[in-house]
Amino acid sequence: MHALLHDLARKVSHDECFRFVKDKKIDQIPNTVRHLYFKIDKLSLLKDVDKWKNLRTLVLIFRGYVNEHAKAFEEVFKSLKSIRVLCLTIDGMKVLPNAIGNLRHLRYLSIHHDIPRLPGSFCKLYQLQVLASEKFSTESVLGLNDLICLRHMITSYVYYEKNRRDWNTDFISMVVIPC
Repeated sequence: MHALLHDLARKVSHDECFRFVKDKKIDQIPNTVRHLYFKIDKLSLLKDVDKWKNLRTLVLIFRGYVNEHAKAFEEVFKSLKSIRVLCLTIDGMKVLPNAIGNLRHLRYLSIHHDIPRLPGSFCKLYQLQVLASEKFSTESVLGLNDLICLRHMITSYVYYEKNRRDWNTDFISMVVIPC
């Protein structure tokens, strides 16, 4: 019975949800996709992200990031106009692109790699409600006071300077999950 329900759910959601893993062709992704799981090794596959106008959720896993990829990721972030949920696992990326500030509708951001410092444009994510990352430092969260909708920070490690008082104090929760 479980297999039948699973098959039915996949058929009903085929045009809205899609899982792209290495062995598939980029042409298989429908233009109407709203939720996309994207696990890739080749950056050239991200060039088509601007044709998915209805995309609301993107889970992006990319291995092999080098600094030459920064411009390509900047273009990807510029084209994600309607994204609400963004989960990133990009090994080797140390700085998020400045274009992340253009994601006006972003509500949930999960970063599964180490980002020592967030870009200045990060403070423009006024609709952001949940920020999840493995590690935070006071250096990377200096502008979080501008994020008026931010209510939850989820992390496994926080380090901060003594007597630091410029954090947003309106959090509903800050969850620190021990490793």
